[in-house]
Amino acid sequence: MAAAIAVRSRHATARRRDGIDGRGGVVTQRIVDELAPEATSGLARALRALVVGTTHLVGLVEADGTIAYVSPSVSELLGHDPAALVGSPVLALLHPEDHAMARAMLERAGGGGRSGRSGLSWEDAEVPGEYRLRHADGRFVPFEVLRNDFVGEPSIEGILVIASSVVARRAFDAALTALAHDEDGVHALTKLAEYLEVRIPGTACTFALSDAEGTVVHGRVPTELLGPLDPDALLADGDPAYLDVASPGGPLPSLVRHRALELGFEACWCFPIPVARPRVYTPAGRNDSDHKKLGHMVVFSRQYGEPLPVHLGVLERVTGLADVVLRRRVTNRTLRHLVAHDEVTGVLNRKGFEGLSRERADEVAAIMLLDLDDFKTVNDSHGHPVGDQVLRVTAQRIQSILRPGDYLGRLGGDEFVLRVSRADIAEAVAVARRILGALEAPVMVEGTVVPVRASIGIAPFEPARSDRDLLARADAAMYAAKRAGKGQLRVWEG
Repeated sequence: MAAAIAVRSRHATARRRDGIDGRGGVVTQRIVDELAPEATSGLARALRALVVGTTHLVGLVEADGTIAYVSPSVSELLGHDPAALVGSPVLALLHPEDHAMARAMLERAGGGGRSGRSGLSWEDAEVPGEYRLRHADGRFVPFEVLRNDFVGEPSIEGILVIASSVVARRAFDAALTALAHDEDGVHALTKLAEYLEVRIPGTACTFALSDAEGTVVHGRVPTELLGPLDPDALLADGDPAYLDVASPGGPLPSLVRHRALELGFEACWCFPIPVARPRVYTPAGRNDSDHKKLGHMVVFSRQYGEPLPVHLGVLERVTGLADVVLRRRVTNRTLRHLVAHDEVTGVLNRKGFEGLSRERADEVAAIMLLDLDDFKTVNDSHGHPVGDQVLRVTAQRIQSILRPGDYLGRLGGDEFVLRVSRADIAEAVAVARRILGALEAPVMVEGTVVPVRASIGIAPFEPARSDRDLLARADAAMYAAKRAGKGQLRVWEG
């Protein structure tokens, strides 16, 4: 939102004698009256809009820094009573750290910079600065300021300062920064939600992700509105839905409607991510054939009905950025899975197993090494495709035995490793016996019966030992099981 403050020069007193008393309407009318008659109608309306009727902040400040006039919009922008500000020092509206910059700007009035027509200092005007203006609640709101020196203009004789609030821009910058550096996307989506809530006041936004975890990333939407809400049920033919919260019989659950009304929300807007048929925003290079839905953006608004046209583009752009975040999230998770998992069996590979072991180094866990007996003959007799299928079935059977918190990895060939969490030696032995039982049945591969046996070595947990040490002990125990006749388990005894 833009604002403007005109800094009045030492001739303010003389202008008061001419009947201009610092009130915006009088100043506007006096300037309008002095204009050529043929320019009055259009310019008069423009001046009235600038000084009185605009949502910008318009003010006049004396050369000594005293506020002579401030427009009514200061109430909405900063929460102040405009009449109460007249006569007060302008520095009182600025953050203390910005006082030196403001004083320097006033001191240069009429004396610094390269002046052009009407005394305009183009160098000043072209160099924006940021000032923080004090809100009535004590916080400071940042504004970007353009300075224009009109001291050489007899009808103005001051500095015009035009400032734009940068709250929304900073929120957007924060979202882009998070998007650039957040591989998982949760932080980036949170920042996008915060930006949208700043850009469209009176809204609360959240993103619901369509992934295996069912993750929900919140903006400021209360959790009681999201729990019973099914975003898919809100959409018609995949297009965005604009729902009246007060309307009974619609797709919004009654619990959500009643709670939303209590919180002051009038509408619920639901967007698929991505939007298949955007009305305003079409990303460059978009492939219209690729509309795989990755999630939803749900926005509750205190505005009744559909979004304003000026806001619809913002909403669609945010869903476009969310689409980028979610696609990268899926890609990164896929890459991490490929790096950490065995492509044949789908269980952890050596790298993935060692990484997970480091993350859980403090847990009580026994290490178990399992080697398929005589597996080389399976590959030699039936070929590697049959051997790979035997490995897959073996991994599935082992995983069916494991408890929550246990995990399985394939070290290579026919060798598997298990980390049995929260287990003393008796519990680890019980798990190993269940695995041997699950592998007793032969594996059927395309009509071929392939018997499967395994030898298992177990290394009991010792706090002073790393998983690498325990794995070496389990390996020694596994070879002891093979020497004892295979298809057995052994516990390392030192």
